Amino acid sequence: MILKSGKQPWKNHLIQPLSCSTAPDCPHCHIMDPYFDSYAKKFEGKVKFAKVNIVDNLIIGAKYGVLGTPTFKLFCKGRPVQDYVGEMYPSPIKKMVEDGLLERAQCIDKASWIYPNITGYS
Repeated sequence: MILKSGKQPWKNHLIQPLSCSTAPDCPHCHIMDPYFDSYAKKFEGKVKFAKVNIVDNLIIGAKYGVLGTPTFKLFCKGRPVQDYVGEMYPSPIKKMVEDGLLERAQCIDKASWIYPNITGYS
């Protein structure tokens, strides 16, 4: 199952989530979609997969440092621990998920800092 959301679909999940930041006019996103979808089925129940349209959700893109699409981010306890940007062979994304499952206990030590003050409100 892939969550499609304008919010932070990974924030309250106990299962480690993988997000894909996309844009409707991104050709590389459309190329990567079938792989992302197949991994969502393969890892169902172990990892939550979410697609976030950053054109409609600029705040999420800014908060998590999304500079290009597609951006794949693996999260641990609401913080990104690993990411890939752009079109690529799908195997690194699969490896990122598998490694994340093996390293759940230490995942927060690898987490990136997020920008908590970016809310979209002045």
